[in-house]
Amino acid sequence: MTTISLETSSAGSRLERELRHFCMQSAPNQAILPERKLAKKYDISHGTVRRVLSTLMEEGLIYKVHGRGTFVAEATRATVDQSSLTIIYADSWGNLCHPHYARRLEGLSAAAVDSNLRLEVLYCGHHMERREHLAAELLRPQVAGLIAPWMTEESFTGFKRVNPRLQVVTTASFDPASGTCAVGIDYRWMGSTGWRYLIEQGSRRPLFVYQTAEARFGVESITDTAIDPLFLRVRAGETRVDPILSMIHDQKPDALLFDDDVVARSTLLALGRPGFPVASHHNVGDQQMPEWVAKLQIDGLIVGRLIMRSLRAMIDGDPLQDTSIRVRPKLIEPS
Repeated sequence: MTTISLETSSAGSRLERELRHFCMQSAPNQAILPERKLAKKYDISHGTVRRVLSTLMEEGLIYKVHGRGTFVAEATRATVDQSSLTIIYADSWGNLCHPHYARRLEGLSAAAVDSNLRLEVLYCGHHMERREHLAAELLRPQVAGLIAPWMTEESFTGFKRVNPRLQVVTTASFDPASGTCAVGIDYRWMGSTGWRYLIEQGSRRPLFVYQTAEARFGVESITDTAIDPLFLRVRAGETRVDPILSMIHDQKPDALLFDDDVVARSTLLALGRPGFPVASHHNVGDQQMPEWVAKLQIDGLIVGRLIMRSLRAMIDGDPLQDTSIRVRPKLIEPS
């Protein structure tokens, strides 16, 4: 597995990335700056320039004519070794300390080996919104698949223009962009299962603290006229728990449900153990959730394997595009 960072690349890497972008935007046979001008522009040695140009020529993206210069190649010049097909995992967060993402990457890596694919992790940082940085990497002919948190129709169209055979799996989008496949957590199932559990525990005024609309749809699918439900939506990445504590104090719920484990842990740390049932999304490997919380447990390892196997199937021609594949959490009741 290879890790690439768009934020800490060398001058040679910057030249390679920008030349790929130039090839993406240019017509075939468009001239590229001479070696000496590239060396001066990027403040690098002529040897580094030659190594970058050699890499791009080997990939069939550019070609050289003796005595005339270097030019953008036609797309048909690129040849791909099927044994070197590459999947790019574009991560805008890169927090491998989080148990879900660490296990998901472990699952991706293992399934890549099983599927005879090469996995590259691309930490985009704040460049996730800047499509040209990622598109420059996708221009490499051996790149066959992309794993990304989300994908707009516009971005997908642009990426397919760069790499017509590219297959895409998103991990955070509930409705995949046309031509892509979404693989992730079944939040509707999580919401309905957690809500049903609280009702079975005797709750009649449960509070659902949620981030995803899908999870609320699942909760609202459980109809019970005896229930007086409370809802509080929090933003993704929200760390302040004061609004949650205030609602608990003012509205006096008799149970709590969370669709995000970070919000749940922060709230319970400030609240302490309440005298009523609590259920929360939980990731395998997370040792910080209190034992008395009912866990809607998801294993990132399973999600990662499913993502990679779905991409392999799409590359091989299976029609998984425009589909959504969801992993259902497992309810683990307090011991």
